[in-house]
Amino acid sequence: MRSDRDGSDWRIELDVLVPGYGDHAASMRFVEHWQAMPSFWRRREYAYDYFLEPRGSGRRAHHFHDGIVHAHCEDPFPAHTHYRDVEVELLEAAEDFAASFARGAVTYVGLFPL
Repeated sequence: MRSDRDGSDWRIELDVLVPGYGDHAASMRFVEHWQAMPSFWRRREYAYDYFLEPRGSGRRAHHFHDGIVHAHCEDPFPAHTHYRDVEVELLEAAEDFAASFARGAVTYVGLFPL
């Protein structure tokens, strides 16, 4: 976790390795950027990513940056660059990634190009 000089912005980064046979089967990365407002904290951006290992085998992601909420899906290559998404919380993204891991693959089901 790190902050800017005056403590008004915080960036939180969390990396998770999902065990498998040998090294690891998948990895998850959760990044959030928060900004202090006069009476509350506001989440400004996030990037939640799930990668099948080895890298390039598949990816699922939920992102919010530059004012745009979107998703990514690669199996192993993206059919589109970005997909429509709704704003999600970190634990919701983790549940989505756990479901992808249980299936053994990422899926485009329910995704629409942005």
